[in-house]
Amino acid sequence: PGKPATPMPPQARQAHETLPPEAGVCALPDQQVFRESLRNIEAHLDGSLSLNQMSAQILRGLHTGLSLSRIVFAMVTPDGKRVKTRFSLGIPPGDPLRHFEFELAGKDLFSQLMSKSQGVWMKADNRDKLWPMVGGALREMIGESDFFAMSLFSGNRPIGMIYADRGHGGCALDAHTYTDFKMFCLQAARGLSKLKV
Repeated sequence: PGKPATPMPPQARQAHETLPPEAGVCALPDQQVFRESLRNIEAHLDGSLSLNQMSAQILRGLHTGLSLSRIVFAMVTPDGKRVKTRFSLGIPPGDPLRHFEFELAGKDLFSQLMSKSQGVWMKADNRDKLWPMVGGALREMIGESDFFAMSLFSGNRPIGMIYADRGHGGCALDAHTYTDFKMFCLQAARGLSKLKV
């Protein structure tokens, strides 16, 4: 049951390693990779991919397709009580964000997101209202980054959550990327709902 976070699938690792190292340069979204990832998920709504293969498509679409540098794909634990990191990308081994986890029935911001399929964009103009709703341990993990998060559902059943940001290097999030992020998460949830997870 309490599995440790799975390392990045090889396909996603390969995509990650082709990106230049963070040197104050903000990578541009790659629309071709974004559309390709959406199509690859669409083409496998028959349940023909494993969880690792589907996750590789999701991580690649978010990381290379939308140039989101730190991504956590967290899933509801088998006992149905918590949401816990299953895959991550762009997060160094010692970074506490790899241990992203919260109670499904809790009262904090992430738990509330899990009540239905919905997203949030933490940014300057809503931070005063929303940041206090994030639990202390998660605040420590996330740091002061703006971020996107969206819950993933199969019908009325929560599957998990995707958290993504552009780290602390000054690469800002934007409204167009948020729209694409939400659309992509809905497609990811469709793909994941077909798996025997």
